[in-house]
Amino acid sequence: MNPPAIRLTNLAGEPPKFVSRGGLKLYHAITTLQVSCAGLTCADFGCSTGGFTDCLLQAGALRVYAIDTGYGVLAWSLRKDPRVVVMERSNCLHLEPPREVVQSGGVDIVTIDASWTPQKLVIPAALRWLKRTPEARIVTLIKPHYEDKPLAAGFRGVLPDDLGSRVTQSVLTNMPTLGVRVLAWTPSPIRGLLGKSETKGNQEYLAVLQRLEDSIQPPPSTRMGASPPPASPHAPPFEPDVSSGA
Repeated sequence: MNPPAIRLTNLAGEPPKFVSRGGLKLYHAITTLQVSCAGLTCADFGCSTGGFTDCLLQAGALRVYAIDTGYGVLAWSLRKDPRVVVMERSNCLHLEPPREVVQSGGVDIVTIDASWTPQKLVIPAALRWLKRTPEARIVTLIKPHYEDKPLAAGFRGVLPDDLGSRVTQSVLTNMPTLGVRVLAWTPSPIRGLLGKSETKGNQEYLAVLQRLEDSIQPPPSTRMGASPPPASPHAPPFEPDVSSGA
């Protein structure tokens, strides 16, 4: 039996704690853009230490397929969790879904935090895992310096915020050519790392996507913070477990 999701209210007003800072990025996206994870099966592309995986579990995910090209990087607390299927030494661009995922029709949510990989490569891979239902979602972290590497090279890898925003707008505009539509998007609340600095890296963005053939709503505004889809009436508000590791 899978352990129930732990949901505690942080009365001290402190930020939620995850095994890595990546969890804060996904937490911001699923709360701000109202993505329900409760009781769902998810795939985490580029799980690394497991910040996104941890966030999904704390949000009530039933199972998470944690996929990464690395080995031995995923936090032990997640590695031993029966809800996590560890898929190490696996490139999400080429990895086919396991039989049980195929037999169930796919996963409900794919999250993406893939270093060095542009959206034009990873979104088609995510669609191979995603259910063909209107409720299925992709939540992806857009890193503009990986979307236009020649441009980023001219700035030693860190784009000025205005250029990064322009690159991101182009990526979002082109999403329908990849088979998805943008439901909503938002800036990440924390910047990407630059060495050990948490304040000097690139501004990143998170987008919630839906398979284009399953779209049932007109395209949203492309401005920052387009109106998010309504929250599922079956999902309780996400209150993270503040007792987990940092």
